[in-house]
Amino acid sequence: MFKDNILSETLKEKMIKLEEYIKHNIPLTNFINFTIKELTYNSIRITAPLKPNDNHYGTVFGGSLAILGILAGWGLIHFNMTEENINGTLVIKEGTMKFLRPALSDFEAINRSLPTEIWNDFKHEFLEKGRAKIRIKTELYSKGSLAAVHEGTYVMLSKPILENR
Repeated sequence: MFKDNILSETLKEKMIKLEEYIKHNIPLTNFINFTIKELTYNSIRITAPLKPNDNHYGTVFGGSLAILGILAGWGLIHFNMTEENINGTLVIKEGTMKFLRPALSDFEAINRSLPTEIWNDFKHEFLEKGRAKIRIKTELYSKGSLAAVHEGTYVMLSKPILENR
């Protein structure tokens, strides 16, 4: 799905750093056992195994699909913020999940909905107003078939939500 599978050492290090940051700061993600496989300024691909994300039917639990969908959107925006040294608080404001078919195996979340011009508009709005929002879409696949789609509205704020954290 991605054209260039050859990663520079620097990009590999950035993927590992982002993955570690997420697992440290969002402890629930440790249980999903996800891995960031591909990352650019415009796209991200995250994978997760069926185990420990399965339900009593032997398919991927819908909550695990939703978490990975949210995580792909949040992770892609957070990566861009980090790369451009933009300090802000990034949260999801709203999300919708469409489950299209059962995910029967290991699964992946792919977000390719952050083209440069959309990112630049979001960034400039934040820098001018101290607040910005963006809506992006993540597709979730299992065995190469589209299993679900997550659309999320993410908000970046200039002030921390909790001062004492």
